[in-house]
Amino acid sequence: MNIYFDPEGSLAGLKDNIEKALKDGAGGLVILACEGNYFVPATLDPLLKTVGTPLIGGIFPNVLYCGEIYQYGSVVLGFAGLVSTTVIPELSSEKTSFEEPLENFEDRSSGARTMMVFVDGFSTRIAPFINSLFDIFGLEINYIGGGAGSLTSERKPCLFSNSGMIEDGAVIAMVETISGVGVAHGWQAMSEPMQATHTNGTELKTLDFEPAFDVYARIVTRHTGIPLQRNDFGNISKGYPFGIARINREMIVRDPLVVKPDGSFVCAGEIPQDSYISIMHGDENTLIAAAESASKMAVAALPSGKPGAFLLIDCISRLMFLKGHFKEELAMMTPVDCPSAGACTIGEIANSGNDFLEFYNKTAVVAAMEKI
Repeated sequence: MNIYFDPEGSLAGLKDNIEKALKDGAGGLVILACEGNYFVPATLDPLLKTVGTPLIGGIFPNVLYCGEIYQYGSVVLGFAGLVSTTVIPELSSEKTSFEEPLENFEDRSSGARTMMVFVDGFSTRIAPFINSLFDIFGLEINYIGGGAGSLTSERKPCLFSNSGMIEDGAVIAMVETISGVGVAHGWQAMSEPMQATHTNGTELKTLDFEPAFDVYARIVTRHTGIPLQRNDFGNISKGYPFGIARINREMIVRDPLVVKPDGSFVCAGEIPQDSYISIMHGDENTLIAAAESASKMAVAALPSGKPGAFLLIDCISRLMFLKGHFKEELAMMTPVDCPSAGACTIGEIANSGNDFLEFYNKTAVVAAMEKI
């Protein structure tokens, strides 16, 4: 994986880096662009449509390059060998069938070792899509990717393909590059498990038959010693996410985004009905240690143990929580002498090569990419 970076976030800079990657022999491209670039279909589509080599990508709140965080800029990742791509439109529609297009894609993706997958982070059927991916492709490959979109929650085109920008969809690239993937979050349960007694997709309505916010406020108030009011929720919630219990595995974190008037939460990802939920907490030390652990897992999972580059998918809410400490997290995720790039995403997609595929929140994902 070769990395090309434009700190200006301009169309001209992106075009130059695409041309450099193709000149260097890339068989396929992944483009990670900042929301601050203000790329829109009217100006970007003509460029994307001229690229004859398979490409995917998306728009994110921030991009990462060699240990730095950028609000403007574009990263182009060039992958050697054969690269296959596909687009799944209308991800939120109940009419959209995932199995047939994914099975057709599998038929033309033989030899691939790593799947790059990006979704519109505000689509409502991400979990069924992820389940279909795993059902069809299984543990034969590694997966890494995340949710694209804007922190304003405004729905607009945020994914890239050879046919232009799209919204409410998914884009996938299968590459021959061998990878090792590590996943960790560092959040720890600070409440007893509670049953999610009423959910609806991404909505958590009741916990143990009580309005979810009432339960949440009571537990967080007891932990902080400060009464939690609804108008304080945005400041407090980034340090107190939910955790969904899994048997013999680390909890999946869910970010509570909004409190509705009836006391229910809208979360960044589905909450399974009748699952068991704990309220989580962490600090700078536990999160940074988890990011370092994810990096070590990624290198250990790489057959050669000698990565040529690192791809980082780190949740935007970790940046918001860690603030000035976020660069410490990035420093723990990659060796200083190895190139790295990535994005701050709205949810993370990964598996570790021997585990189920998941859509995560507030999680650090590291892919160590083999030299070719």
